[in-house]
Amino acid sequence: WQRRNSTVKRLGASKILGLALGQRSVCLAEVATRDGRPVVERAAEFVYPDGVTLENPAGLGQALRQFLRAQGFGVHEAVIGLPAKWLVTRRKEVPPASAALAASTLRLQAEGEFADLVIDYAGATSATAATTVLLVATARKQVAGCESLATAAGLRLHAVAATALALGRVTARLAGPTGLVLETGAEGAELVVVLLATAVMAA
Repeated sequence: WQRRNSTVKRLGASKILGLALGQRSVCLAEVATRDGRPVVERAAEFVYPDGVTLENPAGLGQALRQFLRAQGFGVHEAVIGLPAKWLVTRRKEVPPASAALAASTLRLQAEGEFADLVIDYAGATSATAATTVLLVATARKQVAGCESLATAAGLRLHAVAATALALGRVTARLAGPTGLVLETGAEGAELVVVLLATAVMAA
């Protein structure tokens, strides 16, 4: 939500740390760019210490800082991914319009539907044809919590995004415009249905 479609190259950083938040842990991946392609150099799972949860992002960030140091993570540029259960989504038809005009129109349309939420969208708009995008919203407190966590962990937060949508976007590039992405873990599973570069999520 802070910066759409961020990548290592776009951020201007040689390395970036991706954090996928969960209810009991954070999955971490340190990604570098080699020959113009992203490469995972280090990965780990940070399990929340007893008594420390996402309800206390500053305290969790301090514990994460110690974990990153102990595990040898040296990168400070970060992107945080939110779980699908924290998101609200709506599919929207967008008439032909420039990217800037489409974004402004979508935000105006969404204000009534997503009160007190932070809004973004997934999918591409077109200046010459009607398209379908996925509006994605999350509570402002979730984004604020990510900022507090990153600050306490000594990280510079460049973007807050949806983990499932990021996986769907990568899969669309690898396997074509349609497909399924199933993300599994100890806390459950998230299913992403990719339809012509627009992802529809189910937790």
